[in-house]
Amino acid sequence: MILLKQLREYFEGLADCIPGLKGATLLTVEQNMADKVNGIPEDDTPTLFYLPPSANGAGDPDSFNDKSLCVVFIMQKYNPRKSTSAEALEASQPIAEAVKAAILADSSRPCHFLTADISTISTLPETEFFGNWAGWSIGFTVDSN
Repeated sequence: MILLKQLREYFEGLADCIPGLKGATLLTVEQNMADKVNGIPEDDTPTLFYLPPSANGAGDPDSFNDKSLCVVFIMQKYNPRKSTSAEALEASQPIAEAVKAAILADSSRPCHFLTADISTISTLPETEFFGNWAGWSIGFTVDSN
């Protein structure tokens, strides 16, 4: 299974090196999750939200590994009085593509912990995210040998 600390450091590093991406935040399903998300100022977006990965075991006792499902969101907060979810999608799409490109590039590096199975990468528009957020989700499976 992927270590959360390693995942946090990786996504914080992406936020530091991808132009326009303004932060990375772990999202967990909890009572105050909406408050945490809505407390982020519009000027601090787009931001990358990531979920703790889930994992399914595969193999046998001699060759066991986890296949982890990772999901990240590249989300832009917008003011519905000044703009639309479609504009937020347009603004955040190049950043989502840059995140996806970084994940793919890192997956090809030898011994990198985040080895995404490229056949499982899925990118979806997200427009009903806590009301005034829109952007993209990127899901993929990681083989955690």
